[in-house]
Amino acid sequence: MVILLIAAVYGVGLVDRSGPVFGINPTSQDYELVAIGLISLFAGSLIAANLRFKSDYTLESKPKFGQVLFRGDHRIIVISGLAMTAAVVNYATGGIPVLSNDVDGSRFTGNYGVLGRFWPIILPILQIVVIIAFARLCAGRGSRKWFVLGGLSLVFLFLSGGRSLFIIPLIAIGLLSVDFFRPRFRTILLFAAAGFGVIGAFGYARTLGSNGSQASLAYLGTREQDSWFGTLDISLQTGPRVMSAARESIHESFLSGQFFWADLQNFLGFQVMPSDRLVTVLLDRQPDQVGGLPPTLFGGLYLDWGLAGVIVGAVAIGILLEIFRSRGLFRLNLANLVWAYYFSAYILMSVYSYVGAKPNLLFAAVICLFGFDRVKGDFGENTNGLEVSGVSRRR
Repeated sequence: MVILLIAAVYGVGLVDRSGPVFGINPTSQDYELVAIGLISLFAGSLIAANLRFKSDYTLESKPKFGQVLFRGDHRIIVISGLAMTAAVVNYATGGIPVLSNDVDGSRFTGNYGVLGRFWPIILPILQIVVIIAFARLCAGRGSRKWFVLGGLSLVFLFLSGGRSLFIIPLIAIGLLSVDFFRPRFRTILLFAAAGFGVIGAFGYARTLGSNGSQASLAYLGTREQDSWFGTLDISLQTGPRVMSAARESIHESFLSGQFFWADLQNFLGFQVMPSDRLVTVLLDRQPDQVGGLPPTLFGGLYLDWGLAGVIVGAVAIGILLEIFRSRGLFRLNLANLVWAYYFSAYILMSVYSYVGAKPNLLFAAVICLFGFDRVKGDFGENTNGLEVSGVSRRR
């Protein structure tokens, strides 16, 4: 399903516009690059589906939330409390982007607070808490405590001013719901449309709350897109056009992994610009004015390693998507489920932005490995349609 959604987002973004972003419409080479990437993703998922160890995770029955093992989440509660405290400290000593006089400016060059360096650690904790709260609610294991933690986490993510930050856990929740509840296709389309509406409305509100909003609205108005739908369309078409411009600018002098590792190196203190800013400079634009420009999933892989990187990288991603999802649905403990859908949401969002070794993703993996209370062999299983006995019901 994730691969189909990736294809759909690319399909919408690649369509020619009469007034395209940067005055660029994708070329046949861009379409070929995306087609190769999608075929490679699909090939990777097929490889994973036929690997020898994949048979251990074959689902022969619909997974049920009643089979998910929920043990005490004491570690997560403590970790989430620390993350929220750090977020409050940053908002108090820096600023709240969504409430600033210039939302975009505060996101690009604003004061991030005394603990601002740790945002890449704080944010994935908040995203994971939102997913856990929803999973507990669906399993009938929710409580006032988790309702409050999930709600506060979502609010903090919203205050950051970045759409992707609060959309990632919502996408994860949507994908999880499809696998567990198997809603009708019409229902899926309805919720997908609502999700895109939220993205567009938030972007439009952010435009209105930023310096230069009149110029931005005039830009949208000349294209008859001065509405929430216009900002959504601008967002969806930007990535493919950045990919097209970056592909031509690189002149096959590929970055050899510099783009992929840039965010992690920046977080660790190396004098390296974040990955999206590298693209901004590559296209001769000012990062403090437009922030980062996203080259999308396949564009990022191409910038680093060319067409070979797109093929190998997409195959690897397809394999990981299938393995994580299958493992999450067979070994039904909360950590496996959270990681499977968090990773899927991250990959889907990379079509809108870019893919790389981001500290957010890596720390989310660390939390899923070590942040949950569990003991060796602590999981339920979904095999042959059998109910799992002995599942703990303790909060």
